[in-house]
Amino acid sequence: LDWEQTLAGEPVPGRLIAALRFDRVLACKSRNIDIDKPDIALEMVGIEFYPAQEPPGGSVVLMFARGGMLRLDVECLECALTDLGPDHLGVGDGERDPSEELGGLG
Repeated sequence: LDWEQTLAGEPVPGRLIAALRFDRVLACKSRNIDIDKPDIALEMVGIEFYPAQEPPGGSVVLMFARGGMLRLDVECLECALTDLGPDHLGVGDGERDPSEELGGLG
């Protein structure tokens, strides 16, 4: 969501496309994400971090609309968020509530 538009009082705030990169990833597991379709945009609805017994490592869980999840086992939490600009193509437009169908990773 474009918070600048929202704070400026725009009647219908726009959406933005962003990329989130994680470094120092040791392993990755996915659930309900089709890795054979890399061009499909994912709508992230949450991020959680679970520290390992030995800091600074742990697991990052990324939760996406429609039940998709990624678990990244990381050496340490090192990430960067980059704004890619307005969503002119309607990539983020979905028919469901983004909080639907979230489940745990095993």
